[in-house]
Amino acid sequence: MKKLKPSHFLLILLLSLVTLSGCSSTYSLQGELAGIPVDTQVDSELVQIVYDNTKGGGPLFTCPDNYQLPARDRLKVIVEAYSADVATLILARCLASIPQNKVSQRVFLQELAASRELDDDERIKRKTYLDSKADQYLVLFMPGWDYKSNGHLTGADLQTPRQIIDDAGFEAVIVPIPEAGSVKGNAQVLLDTVEQYKSMELYRHKKLIIVSASSAGPAVALALSEMGADSPVVAWLNIGGVLQGAPVIDYLLPWTKSWLLKLACFFEGWDYSDLKSLSVNESKPRFEQLTFPSEVTIVNYVGVPFSGDITPFAESFYPILKKLGPNDGMTLIVDALAPGYTVLAIGSDHFVREDPEIDIKTSALLTTLLKLVERTNEM
Repeated sequence: MKKLKPSHFLLILLLSLVTLSGCSSTYSLQGELAGIPVDTQVDSELVQIVYDNTKGGGPLFTCPDNYQLPARDRLKVIVEAYSADVATLILARCLASIPQNKVSQRVFLQELAASRELDDDERIKRKTYLDSKADQYLVLFMPGWDYKSNGHLTGADLQTPRQIIDDAGFEAVIVPIPEAGSVKGNAQVLLDTVEQYKSMELYRHKKLIIVSASSAGPAVALALSEMGADSPVVAWLNIGGVLQGAPVIDYLLPWTKSWLLKLACFFEGWDYSDLKSLSVNESKPRFEQLTFPSEVTIVNYVGVPFSGDITPFAESFYPILKKLGPNDGMTLIVDALAPGYTVLAIGSDHFVREDPEIDIKTSALLTTLLKLVERTNEM
């Protein structure tokens, strides 16, 4: 059984005392979303009804024109009027309908199917493809919060993708950010690391790919917006980035609850202001000021769970977030997306490491990313 450090257990226990109970997921949903089979429990019988009614059901249930996502306020209205899972279903459909996302989802599912069914010829073909790419790239990993102490449990250390990418022949290194650093501080470490490799003769011919998890996402976004035109970075794989903040932090900021955060920081040795830099209050204004270089291929890998899919790591946070809109158990789904492609992990929450197929999905993500980089270069 996976166990967190005592201070994590304390935080989760205290948090559970001030949150409402989670969704009662007693209804079934069966079907397919974004090419992924769905067979789960949901919080309302209306979810299956809305799913079956492919022609809409009124403007509230349909996607906006011009491939825009539903506004946060509209999603919150759907949660309040119907249920959290109805809103999640609508958002998932809208995300899957965006042309750019159709491309990334199709490529990913093709690569995933190939990963599941590789025969000897296909295995050789894929190995040849990866061998032809490996020497061209250096992969920089930006791990998530608390990655040294509990990353092996939460997936914040990115150990699985690092191992898979290393096995594929790519050189992969961890950017030496603090275990619990601020967004601005982590962004500067990344900028310094990129400059360091750019100046080394051994790496001058290599292009850089950044892979980030969770709390490292906003730091990568900030760093990308500050990189010059001569940056060697060509791609960013954003895995569950809390780009516009983690609402659970804001929930605990009022003085009546802030003692929970301060208690956790005391036990962990975290800096309270560094943790606050991941709040929505600080993150959303910061993100809205960023611009991203068009030559960098961005691929978001985002969990899209229904209430019946929430893992034990996220179940204490989900009751807070479900009232705000569709979320992955750590942040709102719409707030985890940088401009670019999106791959929808239907049925997974923020802690994608819990996915039993995470190994082959990581392998599929690698080839998907490389092919989308090629597509960007051809445009």
